[in-house]
Amino acid sequence: MAPKVGLTSYAVRLLQDVYFLDWTVDPQTNVVARQEIGEIESSKAVSSLFAPVERAGDRIPKDVPLEDPSAINTAGYGDGWLYRFQTEAALLDPQEYLAVLDSGWEDTQRMIKGQLN
Repeated sequence: MAPKVGLTSYAVRLLQDVYFLDWTVDPQTNVVARQEIGEIESSKAVSSLFAPVERAGDRIPKDVPLEDPSAINTAGYGDGWLYRFQTEAALLDPQEYLAVLDSGWEDTQRMIKGQLN
């Protein structure tokens, strides 16, 4: 099964009320890691969405398009995911991903507060 892409609860908490998504690449477009693929708009900010890994082939749309992005706010780990994709890249399992987040936590907090030089 193709991996799902969505936002973490922490990201949603920072963005606050998400209400708009805009894709800047077509679903069939090949992308590279960290390429901008869209924007997400919330009551607090407009933020770019980036491809997490190189993706060959189609972005696989949801069975039911996410026409109401408010599901991101309430069910990010359920119906609020954004899309699936095909990749040959090695992906982290949840425990590995948590370790990566934990290792950068202090720098992330300093960056948010404008204290990272």
